[in-house]
Amino acid sequence: MHAWEAIQNSLNYIEDHLSENIKIETLANVAALSPYYFQRLFRRLVKKPHCHW
Repeated sequence: MHAWEAIQNSLNYIEDHLSENIKIETLANVAALSPYYFQRLFRRLVKKPHCHW
């Protein structure tokens, strides 16, 4: 899976679960990435530096 595809999968998950408290580990799992790498990649590709994970 390419980097943007992995992040897009996590964004789709967020949109489908907006009313839930979503953990970083869940999003990383959806993206098939480690939580550490997911956070770095998400910040770089989505460009939302105000995310506090």
